[in-house]
Amino acid sequence: MLWHVNNEYACHLPYDYSDDAAAAFRVWLRRRYGDVEELNRRWGTAFWSQRYGSFEEIVPPRKAPYSHNPAGLLDFRRFTSDALLELYVMERDIIRAAGATQPVTTNFMGAFRPLDYWRWAAEVDVVSDDNYADPADPESFRGAAFARDLMRSLKPGRPWLLMEQATSAVSWRPANAPKAPGQMAALSLQAVGRGADAVLFFQWRQSRRGSEKFHSAMLPQAGTGTRTWREVVDLGQALGALPALGGDAAGGDGSGASVALVLDWENWWAVENPDHPVVLDLLALVQRWHAAFHRQGITVDIVHPTADLSGYSLVVLAHSYLLADTGARGLSAYVAGGGRLLVTAFSDVVDEDDAFREGGFQVGLRDVLGVTVLEFGALPGDPVRVESDAGALVGELLAEELAILVAPDDPRPVRVLGRFASGRAVGQPALTARSTGAGTAWYLATIPDDAGMAAVTAWAAAEAGVRPVLDLPSPWVEASVRGDVVTVVNHGSEAVEVDLGAVGTDAVTGAALGSVRLEPFAWALVRRPGDGTA
Repeated sequence: MLWHVNNEYACHLPYDYSDDAAAAFRVWLRRRYGDVEELNRRWGTAFWSQRYGSFEEIVPPRKAPYSHNPAGLLDFRRFTSDALLELYVMERDIIRAAGATQPVTTNFMGAFRPLDYWRWAAEVDVVSDDNYADPADPESFRGAAFARDLMRSLKPGRPWLLMEQATSAVSWRPANAPKAPGQMAALSLQAVGRGADAVLFFQWRQSRRGSEKFHSAMLPQAGTGTRTWREVVDLGQALGALPALGGDAAGGDGSGASVALVLDWENWWAVENPDHPVVLDLLALVQRWHAAFHRQGITVDIVHPTADLSGYSLVVLAHSYLLADTGARGLSAYVAGGGRLLVTAFSDVVDEDDAFREGGFQVGLRDVLGVTVLEFGALPGDPVRVESDAGALVGELLAEELAILVAPDDPRPVRVLGRFASGRAVGQPALTARSTGAGTAWYLATIPDDAGMAAVTAWAAAEAGVRPVLDLPSPWVEASVRGDVVTVVNHGSEAVEVDLGAVGTDAVTGAALGSVRLEPFAWALVRRPGDGTA
Protein backbone atom coordinates (compact mmCIF):
# COMPACT_ATOMS: atom_id res chain seq x y z
CA MET A 1 0.00 0.00 0.00
CA LEU A 2 1.35 3.42 -0.91
CA TRP A 3 0.27 6.94 -1.85
CA HIS A 4 0.40 7.98 -5.51
CA VAL A 5 0.55 11.79 -5.56
CA ASN A 6 -0.75 13.74 -8.56
CA ASN A 7 -0.02 12.34 -12.04
CA GLU A 8 2.78 12.77 -14.57
CA TYR A 9 3.95 16.20 -13.49
CA ALA A 10 4.68 18.51 -16.46
CA CYS A 11 3.59 15.93 -19.01
CA HIS A 12 1.66 18.11 -21.43
CA LEU A 13 2.57 21.71 -20.50
CA PRO A 14 5.88 21.89 -18.65
CA TYR A 15 6.80 25.55 -18.98
CA ASP A 16 4.98 28.57 -17.53
CA TYR A 17 5.85 32.04 -18.82
CA SER A 18 3.13 33.95 -16.95
CA ASP A 19 3.62 36.90 -14.61
CA ASP A 20 3.18 34.56 -11.64
CA ALA A 21 5.93 32.31 -13.01
CA ALA A 22 8.13 35.37 -13.59
CA ALA A 23 7.77 36.37 -9.93
CA ALA A 24 8.62 32.83 -8.78
CA PHE A 25 11.59 32.69 -11.18
CA ARG A 26 12.99 35.87 -9.62
CA VAL A 27 12.69 34.38 -6.14
CA TRP A 28 14.54 31.28 -7.34
CA LEU A 29 17.27 33.41 -8.94
CA ARG A 30 17.74 35.45 -5.74
CA ARG A 31 18.27 32.22 -3.82
CA ARG A 32 20.78 30.96 -6.36
CA TYR A 33 22.85 34.11 -6.90
CA GLY A 34 22.27 36.33 -3.89
CA ASP A 35 22.61 39.59 -5.81
CA VAL A 36 22.01 40.64 -9.37
CA GLU A 37 25.65 41.50 -10.06
CA GLU A 38 26.60 37.87 -9.44
CA LEU A 39 23.85 36.86 -11.87
CA ASN A 40 25.16 39.35 -14.45
CA ARG A 41 28.65 37.90 -14.11
CA ARG A 42 27.63 34.27 -14.40
CA TRP A 43 25.09 34.86 -17.15
CA GLY A 44 27.58 36.95 -19.12
CA THR A 45 25.03 39.73 -19.62
CA ALA A 46 27.69 42.17 -20.83
CA PHE A 47 27.30 40.42 -24.17
CA TRP A 48 24.64 42.19 -26.28
CA SER A 49 24.24 44.73 -23.44
CA GLN A 50 21.84 42.48 -21.54
CA ARG A 51 22.93 43.66 -18.08
CA TYR A 52 20.18 43.70 -15.44
CA GLY A 53 19.87 46.47 -12.87
CA SER A 54 17.68 44.41 -10.55
CA PHE A 55 16.01 41.01 -10.34
CA GLU A 56 12.69 42.75 -11.10
CA GLU A 57 13.85 43.34 -14.67
CA ILE A 58 14.17 39.61 -15.36
CA VAL A 59 11.36 37.75 -17.13
CA PRO A 60 11.14 34.12 -18.29
CA PRO A 61 12.55 33.37 -21.78
CA ARG A 62 9.42 34.35 -23.67
CA LYS A 63 9.26 34.86 -27.42
CA ALA A 64 12.19 36.93 -28.63
CA PRO A 65 13.33 38.24 -32.01
CA TYR A 66 16.53 36.22 -31.79
CA SER A 67 18.48 34.05 -29.37
CA HIS A 68 17.98 34.04 -25.62
CA ASN A 69 20.84 34.18 -23.16
CA PRO A 70 21.88 30.51 -22.90
CA ALA A 71 22.63 30.70 -19.15
CA GLY A 72 19.21 32.25 -18.59
CA LEU A 73 17.57 29.48 -20.61
CA LEU A 74 19.42 26.86 -18.58
CA ASP A 75 18.37 28.45 -15.28
CA PHE A 76 14.74 28.60 -16.42
CA ARG A 77 14.87 24.84 -17.06
CA ARG A 78 16.34 24.33 -13.59
CA PHE A 79 13.71 26.58 -12.05
CA THR A 80 10.87 24.74 -13.80
CA SER A 81 11.99 21.35 -12.54
CA ASP A 82 12.50 22.73 -9.03
CA ALA A 83 9.14 24.54 -8.98
CA LEU A 84 7.24 21.41 -9.92
CA LEU A 85 9.24 19.40 -7.41
CA GLU A 86 8.26 21.97 -4.77
CA LEU A 87 4.61 21.37 -5.70
CA TYR A 88 5.03 17.61 -5.31
CA VAL A 89 6.76 18.01 -1.94
CA MET A 90 3.96 20.29 -0.73
CA GLU A 91 1.31 17.74 -1.72
CA ARG A 92 3.32 14.88 -0.22
CA ASP A 93 3.79 16.73 3.05
CA ILE A 94 0.06 17.46 3.32
CA ILE A 95 -0.57 13.71 3.21
CA ARG A 96 2.12 13.03 5.79
CA ALA A 97 0.86 15.80 8.07
CA ALA A 98 -2.52 14.06 8.12
CA GLY A 99 -0.88 11.01 9.71
CA ALA A 100 -0.14 8.83 6.66
CA THR A 101 2.82 6.53 7.19
CA GLN A 102 2.73 4.61 3.92
CA PRO A 103 5.40 5.21 1.23
CA VAL A 104 4.73 8.06 -1.20
CA THR A 105 5.51 8.14 -4.91
CA THR A 106 4.59 9.91 -8.11
CA ASN A 107 4.88 8.50 -11.59
CA PHE A 108 7.94 9.37 -13.66
CA MET A 109 7.94 9.10 -17.45
CA GLY A 110 11.21 7.48 -18.40
CA ALA A 111 13.86 10.00 -19.39
CA PHE A 112 11.56 13.03 -19.41
CA ARG A 113 13.46 16.17 -20.38
CA PRO A 114 11.65 18.87 -18.34
CA LEU A 115 12.19 17.24 -14.92
CA ASP A 116 15.55 16.41 -13.37
CA TYR A 117 14.66 13.00 -11.98
CA TRP A 118 17.95 12.79 -10.05
CA ARG A 119 16.62 15.56 -7.81
CA TRP A 120 13.08 14.17 -7.83
CA ALA A 121 14.18 10.64 -6.89
CA ALA A 122 15.54 11.95 -3.60
CA GLU A 123 12.03 13.06 -2.60
CA VAL A 124 10.05 9.90 -3.40
CA ASP A 125 10.06 6.80 -1.22
CA VAL A 126 9.95 4.53 -4.23
CA VAL A 127 10.53 5.30 -7.91
CA SER A 128 7.63 4.53 -10.23
CA ASP A 129 7.47 4.86 -14.00
CA ASP A 130 5.05 5.06 -16.90
CA ASN A 131 6.26 3.36 -20.06
CA TYR A 132 4.46 2.86 -23.35
CA ALA A 133 6.67 0.99 -25.80
CA ASP A 134 5.33 1.26 -29.34
CA PRO A 135 4.26 -2.17 -30.69
CA ALA A 136 4.72 -0.84 -34.23
CA ASP A 137 8.45 -0.38 -33.61
CA PRO A 138 10.21 -3.75 -33.31
CA GLU A 139 13.16 -2.03 -31.57
CA SER A 140 11.04 -0.30 -28.92
CA PHE A 141 12.00 -2.88 -26.31
CA ARG A 142 15.49 -1.33 -26.30
CA GLY A 143 14.13 2.08 -25.34
CA ALA A 144 12.05 0.33 -22.68
CA ALA A 145 15.20 -1.38 -21.36
CA PHE A 146 16.90 2.02 -21.13
CA ALA A 147 13.97 3.38 -19.12
CA ARG A 148 14.03 0.34 -16.80
CA ASP A 149 17.76 0.75 -16.20
CA LEU A 150 17.28 4.46 -15.49
CA MET A 151 14.51 3.79 -12.97
CA ARG A 152 16.63 1.16 -11.23
CA SER A 153 19.55 3.58 -11.12
CA LEU A 154 17.68 6.59 -9.73
CA LYS A 155 17.52 4.99 -6.27
CA PRO A 156 20.29 2.37 -6.21
CA GLY A 157 19.58 -0.64 -4.05
CA ARG A 158 15.82 -0.06 -4.08
CA PRO A 159 13.19 -1.73 -6.27
CA TRP A 160 10.97 0.43 -8.44
CA LEU A 161 7.42 0.13 -9.78
CA LEU A 162 6.15 -0.04 -13.34
CA MET A 163 3.16 2.18 -12.60
CA GLU A 164 1.64 2.42 -16.06
CA GLN A 165 1.82 0.48 -19.29
CA ALA A 166 -0.78 -0.54 -21.85
CA THR A 167 -2.20 -4.03 -22.14
CA SER A 168 -2.36 -3.49 -25.91
CA ALA A 169 -2.87 -0.31 -27.96
CA VAL A 170 -2.73 3.28 -26.73
CA SER A 171 -4.91 6.04 -28.16
CA TRP A 172 -2.56 8.98 -28.76
CA ARG A 173 -0.20 7.94 -31.58
CA PRO A 174 -1.05 8.57 -35.25
CA ALA A 175 -1.45 4.79 -35.65
CA ASN A 176 -2.04 2.82 -32.45
CA ALA A 177 -0.89 -0.72 -33.11
CA PRO A 178 -1.95 -3.46 -30.68
CA LYS A 179 0.65 -5.54 -28.90
CA ALA A 180 1.44 -8.90 -30.46
CA PRO A 181 0.47 -12.07 -28.59
CA GLY A 182 2.82 -12.40 -25.62
CA GLN A 183 4.38 -8.95 -26.06
CA MET A 184 2.72 -7.50 -22.97
CA ALA A 185 4.17 -10.25 -20.79
CA ALA A 186 7.59 -9.96 -22.44
CA LEU A 187 7.81 -6.24 -21.64
CA SER A 188 6.46 -6.82 -18.14
CA LEU A 189 9.08 -9.47 -17.35
CA GLN A 190 11.73 -7.23 -18.85
CA ALA A 191 10.80 -4.69 -16.15
CA VAL A 192 10.89 -7.33 -13.41
CA GLY A 193 14.29 -8.53 -14.58
CA ARG A 194 15.59 -4.96 -14.43
CA GLY A 195 14.46 -4.30 -10.88
CA ALA A 196 10.70 -3.70 -10.86
CA ASP A 197 8.78 -5.07 -7.88
CA ALA A 198 5.35 -4.36 -9.37
CA VAL A 199 3.76 -4.39 -12.82
CA LEU A 200 0.66 -2.23 -13.15
CA PHE A 201 -1.44 -0.84 -15.97
CA PHE A 202 -3.46 2.08 -17.13
CA GLN A 203 -6.34 1.37 -17.17
CA TRP A 204 -8.34 -1.22 -15.21
CA ARG A 205 -11.64 -1.08 -17.13
CA GLN A 206 -11.75 0.50 -20.58
CA SER A 207 -13.56 3.83 -20.39
CA ARG A 208 -16.82 4.10 -22.29
CA ARG A 209 -16.53 7.86 -22.66
CA GLY A 210 -13.83 10.51 -22.77
CA SER A 211 -10.54 11.13 -24.51
CA GLU A 212 -8.96 7.77 -23.70
CA LYS A 213 -11.81 5.41 -24.47
CA PHE A 214 -9.72 3.77 -27.22
CA HIS A 215 -6.82 3.21 -24.80
CA SER A 216 -6.56 -0.51 -24.00
CA ALA A 217 -7.30 -1.79 -20.50
CA MET A 218 -7.02 -4.87 -18.33
CA LEU A 219 -10.75 -5.40 -18.81
CA PRO A 220 -11.44 -4.45 -22.44
CA GLN A 221 -14.68 -2.98 -23.73
CA ALA A 222 -15.01 -6.19 -25.77
CA GLY A 223 -15.11 -8.16 -22.53
CA THR A 224 -13.50 -11.24 -21.03
CA GLY A 225 -13.65 -13.27 -24.23
CA THR A 226 -10.66 -11.37 -25.62
CA ARG A 227 -6.99 -12.24 -25.99
CA THR A 228 -6.08 -9.16 -23.96
CA TRP A 229 -8.12 -10.32 -20.96
CA ARG A 230 -6.69 -13.84 -21.15
CA GLU A 231 -3.14 -12.49 -21.31
CA VAL A 232 -3.77 -10.21 -18.32
CA VAL A 233 -5.01 -13.19 -16.31
CA ASP A 234 -2.07 -15.33 -17.43
CA LEU A 235 0.41 -12.57 -16.53
CA GLY A 236 -1.10 -12.22 -13.07
CA GLN A 237 -0.74 -15.92 -12.47
CA ALA A 238 2.83 -15.94 -13.77
CA LEU A 239 3.86 -13.02 -11.57
CA GLY A 240 2.22 -14.66 -8.59
CA ALA A 241 4.30 -17.78 -9.14
CA LEU A 242 7.62 -15.95 -9.17
CA PRO A 243 9.96 -16.38 -6.22
CA ALA A 244 11.05 -13.38 -4.18
CA LEU A 245 13.56 -11.35 -6.16
CA GLY A 246 15.93 -8.88 -4.57
CA GLY A 247 19.30 -7.26 -4.76
CA ASP A 248 22.63 -8.59 -3.72
CA ALA A 249 23.90 -9.32 -0.25
CA ALA A 250 25.91 -6.09 -0.24
CA GLY A 251 22.73 -4.07 -0.45
CA GLY A 252 23.08 -3.09 -4.11
CA ASP A 253 20.39 -3.38 -6.74
CA GLY A 254 21.66 -6.80 -7.77
CA SER A 255 22.00 -5.85 -11.45
CA GLY A 256 25.68 -6.74 -11.43
CA ALA A 257 26.35 -3.82 -13.77
CA SER A 258 30.01 -3.04 -14.32
CA VAL A 259 29.32 -0.38 -16.96
CA ALA A 260 27.93 3.07 -16.17
CA LEU A 261 26.50 5.55 -18.69
CA VAL A 262 26.35 9.18 -17.57
CA LEU A 263 23.10 11.12 -17.97
CA ASP A 264 22.86 14.62 -16.48
CA TRP A 265 19.67 16.61 -16.97
CA GLU A 266 21.53 19.94 -16.74
CA ASN A 267 23.78 18.86 -19.60
CA TRP A 268 20.69 17.70 -21.50
CA TRP A 269 19.13 21.14 -21.21
CA ALA A 270 22.37 22.95 -22.07
CA VAL A 271 23.51 20.82 -25.00
CA GLU A 272 20.16 21.29 -26.74
CA ASN A 273 20.24 25.08 -26.45
CA PRO A 274 20.51 26.79 -29.86
CA ASP A 275 23.59 28.38 -31.42
CA HIS A 276 25.91 25.39 -31.20
CA PRO A 277 28.20 23.90 -33.87
CA VAL A 278 25.63 21.18 -34.56
CA VAL A 279 22.16 20.23 -33.33
CA LEU A 280 22.30 17.17 -31.08
CA ASP A 281 19.42 15.07 -29.74
CA LEU A 282 21.09 14.01 -26.51
CA LEU A 283 18.51 11.45 -25.43
CA ALA A 284 18.62 9.72 -28.80
CA LEU A 285 22.42 9.58 -28.63
CA VAL A 286 22.55 8.30 -25.05
CA GLN A 287 19.92 5.68 -25.88
CA ARG A 288 21.99 4.58 -28.88
CA TRP A 289 25.07 4.10 -26.66
CA HIS A 290 22.91 2.13 -24.22
CA ALA A 291 21.45 0.06 -27.05
CA ALA A 292 24.95 -0.83 -28.26
CA PHE A 293 25.68 -2.43 -24.88
CA HIS A 294 22.17 -3.91 -24.67
CA ARG A 295 22.61 -5.77 -27.97
CA GLN A 296 25.72 -7.39 -26.53
CA GLY A 297 24.01 -8.51 -23.33
CA ILE A 298 26.00 -6.07 -21.16
CA THR A 299 24.15 -4.55 -18.21
CA VAL A 300 24.41 -0.78 -17.82
CA ASP A 301 23.60 1.50 -14.91
CA ILE A 302 22.67 5.12 -15.64
CA VAL A 303 24.57 7.50 -13.37
CA HIS A 304 24.91 11.17 -12.49
CA PRO A 305 28.43 12.54 -13.10
CA THR A 306 28.92 13.07 -9.35
CA ALA A 307 27.96 9.48 -8.45
CA ASP A 308 30.32 7.06 -6.74
CA LEU A 309 31.85 5.31 -9.76
CA SER A 310 34.32 3.12 -7.91
CA GLY A 311 32.32 -0.07 -8.47
CA TYR A 312 32.34 0.19 -12.28
CA SER A 313 34.92 -1.21 -14.67
CA LEU A 314 33.89 1.16 -17.48
CA VAL A 315 32.20 4.57 -17.49
CA VAL A 316 30.92 6.25 -20.67
CA LEU A 317 30.64 10.04 -20.67
CA ALA A 318 28.51 10.58 -23.76
CA HIS A 319 28.39 14.09 -25.21
CA SER A 320 28.50 15.76 -21.80
CA TYR A 321 28.87 19.30 -23.16
CA LEU A 322 28.19 20.75 -19.71
CA LEU A 323 30.41 19.21 -17.07
CA ALA A 324 30.47 20.91 -13.68
CA ASP A 325 33.69 21.04 -11.69
CA THR A 326 32.40 18.48 -9.17
CA GLY A 327 31.67 16.01 -11.95
CA ALA A 328 35.05 16.57 -13.58
CA ARG A 329 36.84 15.98 -10.29
CA GLY A 330 34.89 12.79 -9.62
CA LEU A 331 35.53 11.40 -13.09
CA SER A 332 39.23 12.25 -12.88
CA ALA A 333 39.45 10.54 -9.50
CA TYR A 334 37.72 7.50 -10.98
CA VAL A 335 40.42 7.19 -13.64
CA ALA A 336 43.19 7.77 -11.11
CA GLY A 337 41.67 4.97 -9.04
CA GLY A 338 42.00 2.49 -11.90
CA GLY A 339 38.80 3.03 -13.88
CA ARG A 340 38.31 3.08 -17.66
CA LEU A 341 36.61 6.24 -18.91
CA LEU A 342 35.35 6.67 -22.48
CA VAL A 343 34.69 10.35 -23.27
CA THR A 344 32.84 11.03 -26.49
CA ALA A 345 32.75 14.07 -28.76
CA PHE A 346 31.41 17.43 -27.56
CA SER A 347 32.13 16.70 -23.90
CA ASP A 348 33.60 18.94 -21.18
CA VAL A 349 33.03 22.08 -23.24
CA VAL A 350 31.37 24.41 -20.67
CA ASP A 351 30.96 24.74 -16.91
CA GLU A 352 27.70 24.72 -14.93
CA ASP A 353 26.91 28.28 -16.12
CA ASP A 354 27.15 27.23 -19.79
CA ALA A 355 30.37 29.27 -19.99
CA PHE A 356 33.72 28.32 -21.50
CA ARG A 357 36.42 27.83 -18.91
CA GLU A 358 39.70 29.70 -19.15
CA GLY A 359 42.25 27.83 -21.23
CA GLY A 360 40.23 26.24 -24.02
CA PHE A 361 38.11 23.10 -23.99
CA GLN A 362 38.26 19.84 -22.00
CA VAL A 363 39.71 21.81 -19.09
CA GLY A 364 37.93 19.78 -16.41
CA LEU A 365 39.27 16.45 -17.70
CA ARG A 366 42.49 17.76 -19.21
CA ASP A 367 44.83 15.91 -16.89
CA VAL A 368 43.33 12.50 -17.55
CA LEU A 369 42.72 13.06 -21.27
CA GLY A 370 45.85 14.99 -22.26
CA VAL A 371 44.06 16.39 -25.32
CA THR A 372 41.90 19.37 -26.19
CA VAL A 373 39.63 20.23 -29.09
CA LEU A 374 40.75 23.06 -31.37
CA GLU A 375 37.82 22.92 -33.81
CA PHE A 376 34.57 21.00 -33.42
CA GLY A 377 34.34 20.28 -37.14
CA ALA A 378 30.60 19.98 -37.73
CA LEU A 379 29.76 17.67 -40.62
CA PRO A 380 26.91 19.16 -42.65
CA GLY A 381 26.70 16.23 -45.02
CA ASP A 382 28.95 13.28 -45.67
CA PRO A 383 30.20 11.21 -42.73
CA VAL A 384 33.88 10.46 -42.20
CA ARG A 385 35.83 7.23 -41.92
CA VAL A 386 38.00 6.34 -38.94
CA GLU A 387 40.62 3.59 -38.71
CA SER A 388 41.18 2.64 -35.09
CA ASP A 389 42.01 -0.06 -32.58
CA ALA A 390 38.24 -0.38 -32.12
CA GLY A 391 37.89 -1.19 -35.83
CA ALA A 392 36.85 0.72 -38.92
CA LEU A 393 34.23 3.30 -37.93
CA VAL A 394 31.94 5.76 -39.64
CA GLY A 395 31.70 9.09 -37.85
CA GLU A 396 28.78 11.48 -38.09
CA LEU A 397 27.87 15.05 -37.05
CA LEU A 398 31.32 16.02 -35.74
CA ALA A 399 34.95 15.43 -36.72
CA GLU A 400 36.84 17.31 -34.04
CA GLU A 401 40.38 18.58 -34.49
CA LEU A 402 42.40 17.48 -31.46
CA ALA A 403 45.63 18.85 -30.04
CA ILE A 404 47.80 16.58 -27.94
CA LEU A 405 48.99 18.56 -24.93
CA VAL A 406 51.79 16.34 -23.59
CA ALA A 407 55.17 15.53 -25.06
CA PRO A 408 55.82 12.06 -26.49
CA ASP A 409 58.38 11.40 -23.75
CA ASP A 410 55.98 12.38 -20.95
CA PRO A 411 55.72 9.63 -18.29
CA ARG A 412 52.00 9.56 -19.10
CA PRO A 413 51.96 9.97 -22.89
CA VAL A 414 48.89 10.25 -25.05
CA ARG A 415 48.58 7.31 -27.40
CA VAL A 416 46.78 7.74 -30.71
CA LEU A 417 44.59 4.68 -31.21
CA GLY A 418 42.70 5.90 -34.26
CA ARG A 419 42.86 8.51 -37.00
CA PHE A 420 40.39 10.05 -39.42
CA ALA A 421 40.73 8.33 -42.79
CA SER A 422 38.64 10.79 -44.82
CA GLY A 423 37.31 14.32 -44.69
CA ARG A 424 39.04 17.57 -43.82
CA ALA A 425 40.47 16.02 -40.63
CA VAL A 426 42.12 13.14 -42.51
CA GLY A 427 45.23 11.87 -40.73
CA GLN A 428 44.41 13.62 -37.47
CA PRO A 429 43.75 11.78 -34.18
CA ALA A 430 40.21 10.47 -33.77
CA LEU A 431 40.68 8.13 -30.79
CA THR A 432 43.24 8.75 -28.05
CA ALA A 433 44.19 7.16 -24.75
CA ARG A 434 46.06 8.34 -21.68
CA SER A 435 46.78 6.24 -18.61
CA THR A 436 46.80 7.46 -15.04
CA GLY A 437 48.07 4.80 -12.68
CA ALA A 438 46.04 1.69 -13.46
CA GLY A 439 43.27 3.72 -15.10
CA THR A 440 42.81 4.90 -18.68
CA ALA A 441 40.79 7.69 -20.28
CA TRP A 442 39.88 7.51 -23.96
CA TYR A 443 38.64 10.40 -26.09
CA LEU A 444 36.61 9.75 -29.25
CA ALA A 445 36.48 12.83 -31.48
CA THR A 446 33.42 11.89 -33.54
CA ILE A 447 29.98 10.35 -33.11
CA PRO A 448 29.90 6.86 -34.64
CA ASP A 449 26.95 5.40 -36.49
CA ASP A 450 25.20 2.42 -34.90
CA ALA A 451 27.72 -0.08 -36.25
CA GLY A 452 30.53 2.11 -34.97
CA MET A 453 28.96 2.38 -31.53
CA ALA A 454 28.70 -1.40 -31.45
CA ALA A 455 32.41 -1.70 -32.33
CA VAL A 456 33.55 0.95 -29.84
CA THR A 457 31.48 -0.42 -26.95
CA ALA A 458 32.62 -4.00 -27.62
CA TRP A 459 36.26 -2.87 -27.75
CA ALA A 460 36.01 -0.70 -24.62
CA ALA A 461 34.21 -3.46 -22.72
CA ALA A 462 36.92 -5.96 -23.65
CA GLU A 463 39.64 -3.50 -22.62
CA ALA A 464 37.88 -3.04 -19.27
CA GLY A 465 37.34 -6.77 -18.73
CA VAL A 466 33.55 -6.52 -18.98
CA ARG A 467 31.69 -9.63 -20.11
CA PRO A 468 28.05 -10.04 -21.18
CA VAL A 469 25.44 -11.70 -19.00
CA LEU A 470 25.05 -14.36 -21.69
CA ASP A 471 26.17 -14.90 -25.26
CA LEU A 472 22.97 -13.88 -27.01
CA PRO A 473 21.90 -15.99 -30.00
CA SER A 474 19.78 -13.28 -31.60
CA PRO A 475 19.57 -9.46 -31.59
CA TRP A 476 15.99 -9.86 -30.35
CA VAL A 477 17.02 -11.64 -27.16
CA GLU A 478 18.01 -9.78 -24.00
CA ALA A 479 19.37 -10.95 -20.66
CA SER A 480 19.51 -9.12 -17.36
CA VAL A 481 20.62 -9.96 -13.83
CA ARG A 482 18.75 -9.48 -10.59
CA GLY A 483 20.57 -11.00 -7.66
CA ASP A 484 21.25 -14.61 -8.63
CA VAL A 485 18.45 -14.73 -11.21
CA VAL A 486 18.97 -14.14 -14.92
CA THR A 487 15.92 -13.02 -16.88
CA VAL A 488 15.98 -13.94 -20.56
CA VAL A 489 13.37 -12.49 -22.92
CA ASN A 490 12.82 -13.15 -26.62
CA HIS A 491 11.37 -10.00 -28.23
CA GLY A 492 11.56 -11.50 -31.71
CA SER A 493 9.07 -13.23 -33.98
CA GLU A 494 11.02 -16.51 -34.17
CA ALA A 495 11.86 -19.14 -31.57
CA VAL A 496 15.44 -19.23 -30.28
CA GLU A 497 17.58 -21.57 -28.21
CA VAL A 498 19.57 -19.74 -25.52
CA ASP A 499 22.69 -21.38 -24.09
CA LEU A 500 22.84 -20.43 -20.41
CA GLY A 501 26.58 -20.98 -20.23
CA ALA A 502 26.25 -23.07 -17.09
CA VAL A 503 23.62 -25.32 -15.58
CA GLY A 504 21.04 -23.35 -13.65
CA THR A 505 17.55 -23.94 -12.35
CA ASP A 506 14.24 -22.59 -13.51
CA ALA A 507 13.41 -19.99 -10.85
CA VAL A 508 9.73 -20.99 -10.95
CA THR A 509 9.76 -24.79 -11.35
CA GLY A 510 13.21 -25.65 -9.98
CA ALA A 511 14.03 -27.76 -13.05
CA ALA A 512 17.70 -27.97 -14.04
CA LEU A 513 18.51 -26.02 -17.23
CA GLY A 514 21.61 -25.77 -19.39
CA SER A 515 19.74 -24.00 -22.16
CA VAL A 516 16.25 -22.71 -22.72
CA ARG A 517 14.07 -22.57 -25.82
CA LEU A 518 12.07 -19.37 -26.09
CA GLU A 519 9.12 -19.00 -28.45
CA PRO A 520 8.32 -15.49 -29.74
CA PHE A 521 7.85 -13.08 -26.80
CA ALA A 522 8.54 -15.88 -24.32
CA TRP A 523 10.69 -15.43 -21.25
CA ALA A 524 12.46 -17.42 -18.56
CA LEU A 525 13.90 -16.71 -15.13
CA VAL A 526 16.93 -18.85 -14.37
CA ARG A 527 18.70 -19.05 -11.05
CA ARG A 528 22.41 -19.68 -11.37
CA PRO A 529 25.54 -19.33 -9.24
CA GLY A 530 26.89 -15.78 -9.51
CA ASP A 531 29.95 -15.52 -11.69
CA GLY A 532 30.45 -11.79 -11.81
CA THR A 533 29.35 -11.34 -15.41
CA ALA A 534 27.46 -8.24 -16.43
